[in-house]
Amino acid sequence: MGHDEQQERGSGHLLLFPFLAQGHLIPFLNLAKRFESLEQCGGSGQRRLVITIVSTPRNVASLRRALPAGSSIDFAELPFSPSDHGLPPDAESADAVPVHAFPTFSFATELLRPSFEKLQTELAGRQGRKNVCVLADMFLGWTAEIARALGVQHRMFLTNGAYASAVIFSIWLRPPLFPRSAGPDDELALPVFPDVRVRYMEFLNVVLNEDYGTAGAERGGARVGACILAHESTGAFLSHCGWNSVLESLWHGVPVVGWPLIGDQLFDSRLLVELGVGVEVASGRCFGGLGSEGWERVRDVVETVLGDGDKAKDMRRKAAEMKKLARAAVGAADGDGKGKGSSVLAMERLVDSAFD
Repeated sequence: MGHDEQQERGSGHLLLFPFLAQGHLIPFLNLAKRFESLEQCGGSGQRRLVITIVSTPRNVASLRRALPAGSSIDFAELPFSPSDHGLPPDAESADAVPVHAFPTFSFATELLRPSFEKLQTELAGRQGRKNVCVLADMFLGWTAEIARALGVQHRMFLTNGAYASAVIFSIWLRPPLFPRSAGPDDELALPVFPDVRVRYMEFLNVVLNEDYGTAGAERGGARVGACILAHESTGAFLSHCGWNSVLESLWHGVPVVGWPLIGDQLFDSRLLVELGVGVEVASGRCFGGLGSEGWERVRDVVETVLGDGDKAKDMRRKAAEMKKLARAAVGAADGDGKGKGSSVLAMERLVDSAFD
């Protein structure tokens, strides 16, 4: 191997770009920490990894505070002005956006494209395009077009689980139900009702119409911390079954009482039930999700999960098994280099494929 080849292998720059939402920012931060740990323990071979998380100023400030002292993870800020799009001035993350304004927020994130393209162009020019790999959120698909144009490697990071992803991908394999639109105001005819015409935006605006002042009421509850899940007195976790919450609960071996609301949460809840580590108490927004059984259903589920019956004991046993499997997946190698977890090995393969 020549000197130039050795130099190329000596450094690789991972550019991590999460969607602007806490359920995406936090997994990307944890992923960055894992890559940093991989580089420190030699899991990246002889290659030095440079890790940069890309986001807006407020998000960068928040993520930076969550890093331990001495971390080598870097950040790149992209300018973003929410008020230019009719959003609250602090709306750099989805948790600060009213539900009815989320479509506007989602479209606004695409305006980060020029700044990100400039950043990627500068890095590719300075470090060499073979030494840069973009690892972007699945909600930021336009990053792939930029990477392809610059000849830079690109990978997509899914913040939902494998089961939900498989269901979503199976839909993508079928022909599209609707033609590609040029903008949110484009009209289309529904296949089953050719005389009915609607705008794309209307599909996104039917969820809820609330004022900015009450936007945080539904999401205002405190997040269950890992310290609570780790406490021995915690018998179950009432969760919306977002993938982050699912992983946190199973990591600590805690059974889940599921109340999925939207999206992949519905599939995650079903997966937990099929694995025998969860029970679904309701499905859907607000109290209507309880169905005809109402609060009696809540009582029955709580008694089932926290009781002394065979089903409760079986759930706790299976949750404990999942705890062992989860920890084994991210386990480090022993002194002989054996015993690496499946997730650690997968990350090593990802790094190799990105820069080799």
